[in-house]
Amino acid sequence: ILFCSHISHVLIGEKAAESGIDDYLSYICRSPIMRLDIPLFIVKGSTAQDAVLKVGDGKRGIVEIMDSVEMSVGRLGNSSLYTAAETVRNLDRCGSSLICAVELAEPLESDSGAPAGDSPSASEEDGSAAQEGSGKLTAVVYGYAVIRDGKLCKFLDREQAIAVGFLTNKVGLTNVTVRDRHGSLVVLEIDSGGSKVKPVWSETGELTGLNIAVDVRASIVEVSGSSDTRSAEYTDHITAQLEALISDYVSRVMLTSRELRSDFLCLAQAVERDDPSAFRMLPQSFPDLLPSLELQISV
Repeated sequence: ILFCSHISHVLIGEKAAESGIDDYLSYICRSPIMRLDIPLFIVKGSTAQDAVLKVGDGKRGIVEIMDSVEMSVGRLGNSSLYTAAETVRNLDRCGSSLICAVELAEPLESDSGAPAGDSPSASEEDGSAAQEGSGKLTAVVYGYAVIRDGKLCKFLDREQAIAVGFLTNKVGLTNVTVRDRHGSLVVLEIDSGGSKVKPVWSETGELTGLNIAVDVRASIVEVSGSSDTRSAEYTDHITAQLEALISDYVSRVMLTSRELRSDFLCLAQAVERDDPSAFRMLPQSFPDLLPSLELQISV
């Protein structure tokens, strides 16, 4: 008899996810010994077997490292956990879902200050380098896997994952880099924010567009130039740079959603709440309408 109550994470390899995850979800939902709130992960560029057998250094194995990944996802803004229950619900309601994506990489230097689970791209901003020739792997957060009709169809990188946080109102701590008026790098820490989605209806009741208003709050945590950070001109410039950066991230995510005809953000629910009767009269499904909708994004 197998007892699986100790299982705390489910990892699915990239090619297995491309073939379809319905059987895995069905097993979790039907099994009396698996929890529905267990978080799912897609292993980008590798298999779940490699994650289990190749991750670790003798002191920490895949279980401990995935615990660190889960903790980092909880405090960072470059991804969010999706459980088996949430994935089933999203696939049923929206036809698509997001799942946290991880990739296998060499661990960061021990003195970099970045725990296991942090994205390599986030550490690169701090000048951290990966160990060379260590022969040991760890699991780090990549972003998201987009699941449409039960199959993996695309990955969203860290920058797009930040935008997903705003569009789903799950904004966590994350660092982004902009430049001041002199071209010097400025590191900003985003600590809160969110968005409101307002559908645009024509006089005849047709859905013609989406207005997406994004709110972001951030602090300056590191500057490399000698500008006066207390001046209004400096603050206005950095604010404009941040607005443009987040607008670009959000635009890229919405473009991906349109190209895939995938409502992985579950925006249809916001449209339906705005006007249930008009939503029921839509000539096509919301994902099929996405490419024809006019998008207005303001930050």
